[in-house]
Amino acid sequence: MEDVKITNSNKEVIASGTHLSFSTEKPLLSFKYHDKVFKFEFHFISNDSNEKNIKFKIDEPRDLLMFDLLNIQSSMGFSPKKPLKIAYYNDRDIYLLLRVSSGPNDLYQLDYTFYTEAKKNE
Repeated sequence: MEDVKITNSNKEVIASGTHLSFSTEKPLLSFKYHDKVFKFEFHFISNDSNEKNIKFKIDEPRDLLMFDLLNIQSSMGFSPKKPLKIAYYNDRDIYLLLRVSSGPNDLYQLDYTFYTEAKKNE
């Protein structure tokens, strides 16, 4: 299988895809960028508040970034208004574009794109 490289303007896509998961699962995604492996875990959380939000925090013992996806149930999908800046590595910021849709039986579709922006002097 050949490696695929996607660039757009000054952006380079590191990893992109779709994952289907049930709300009781905690999907774990990972990718390698240069010599570093980045790991991400997603939690689907529902409560009685009307707040829809995506929050993330570092889980240092497990060396991963955990995302809490709060009340994002919607067949139309939910995504942050702007890409999430999630890391700085190798002199570059790393961003995540994320869209979450829900379906019947607590099934979620997670569409993601991790990318970097070129340094201004490149």
